[in-house]
Amino acid sequence: MFAWNTAGKRLCARRILCFLRRHCLQGAAHQLERETAVFFDVGHLQHLARSARWEELTSYVARFMPWYPDPPSPQALAFFRCLHIYTVLGRIAAGGKHAEGVRNMFPLLDAAAAEANPRTAALHAFFHHVQQRPPRGFADWMRTWALAADRLKDLALQCPELKGKLHLPHSAPKSWQINLSGVRPLLRPYAKIKKANKQKARHLACLIQEKRRKITGSLSALSGADAAVAAGALGGGPGWEP
Repeated sequence: MFAWNTAGKRLCARRILCFLRRHCLQGAAHQLERETAVFFDVGHLQHLARSARWEELTSYVARFMPWYPDPPSPQALAFFRCLHIYTVLGRIAAGGKHAEGVRNMFPLLDAAAAEANPRTAALHAFFHHVQQRPPRGFADWMRTWALAADRLKDLALQCPELKGKLHLPHSAPKSWQINLSGVRPLLRPYAKIKKANKQKARHLACLIQEKRRKITGSLSALSGADAAVAAGALGGGPGWEP
């Protein structure tokens, strides 16, 4: 895989993302975001949350907050805990075997286990309560997912792993900026230098022709012998006539 571990390559990737988003190539842009991890799209996070696409959202976020080689920050852990809760709620909302799997995975704890792990016991009890009294309709779940989108956005903005990855360049990139180095090529400066040199050469040629005409006019007043000597000095050679 191409390593986006230098400032020039990251800048190039951000410019390409800006180009793709400006031309409404959102699918390609999100794929590049996952592969390069140079820009975290909070709007895409909220869209996936409102659509209850929790597995896709988890896959998208995991690239930006990896668990290795260093453990995630406390802010990232809080984000993942919240995302995990909404993922389980999404399975309950799906019903059928998904809801049955939640019931088997998060059973109610007995008194001793609940006393030893009160936080885990409260979470299992919460899932059990939702299964017993789920939201009445689709609109209630949609309101839940809208709240989840706002909550996850607020938690994501607190994660230090996303520092410097929340904004793209304000202006759209130029064509010469879409290259792997992120540096403007020197074709245009070379073209200007070449054009300037060509103009200087043209002026020098005109100056030489003018000097030749002046010298030729002055030679017409000389005698034949003197003219031959002068012609040899100018490189005209034998038989040269002014």
